[in-house]
Amino acid sequence: MAFTVTADLVSVSGNMRVGVYSLTFDTSYGTGGDALTPSALGLSEILFMVVAPKNEAAGKMIYRWDYANNKLQVFYPTGGSAPATLGAPAFTTTSGATAVTGSAAVNAAITEVGGIGVEVADTTDLSTLIVKVFVVGK
Repeated sequence: MAFTVTADLVSVSGNMRVGVYSLTFDTSYGTGGDALTPSALGLSEILFMVVAPKNEAAGKMIYRWDYANNKLQVFYPTGGSAPATLGAPAFTTTSGATAVTGSAAVNAAITEVGGIGVEVADTTDLSTLIVKVFVVGK
């Protein structure tokens, strides 16, 4: 339940530290997320984090930084138990009293119906996932 951490860029601005790091997950994801202590990044506190996929495998998941518990959570975006297969999103249109045809369809109300993310199961091997994180801390 640890990451392999590589510091790609670290800078100091006033009393803040800013860094870009590559994180590789390990072979056993922990329920509620994998812990990433501020000290693993040379910090005493993480104030802000943005997570982005670095490789194709990582691009199929959703990430959430849990500030209260210093954990990086991973979710399957489709609500299933496997990475998403990218395809056309499902759309619904709002119908009205007037038939929508031709150029009138451009102004029709369209709502995308997304899936519900489900957290990756405990002990799942995520060692193929590499993410970049932008971190601001002290």
